[in-house]
Amino acid sequence: MKRFIWYGTSNPTDFAKSKALQAGQPIPMEEWDLTSFILSLIHMYSGWLPQSQPPVQAVAKFNCSPSDLDFAAWLKVYDLAPMLELDQFAAAANLALTELLATQYKGITKKIVKYAPVKVEKIEQ
Repeated sequence: MKRFIWYGTSNPTDFAKSKALQAGQPIPMEEWDLTSFILSLIHMYSGWLPQSQPPVQAVAKFNCSPSDLDFAAWLKVYDLAPMLELDQFAAAANLALTELLATQYKGITKKIVKYAPVKVEKIEQ
């Protein structure tokens, strides 16, 4: 199931041929996650990336602090950014996801060692 509607078509390249464009219909955004969309707009207008300090006024006005986002929310940002052709923002969201996973991994391995002393070996690539 797709989370986002992109120009009323399943493929963004089909928009030029779509009936929605020819009929002059607006872009449907009902299924886009609001926090993801707001953060994307902040990036578009200010160049903000998740690894830097966000514009305080925008974050306060829309109540979407990047520090409060969990893995699922960053995944929605990562899904939306390429649809809006925000490649740099998508890469930064991917990095934020990676950092969250690394933090979760450290927490999980600490629990494993604490409750069941099992040797956790590093995976070689």
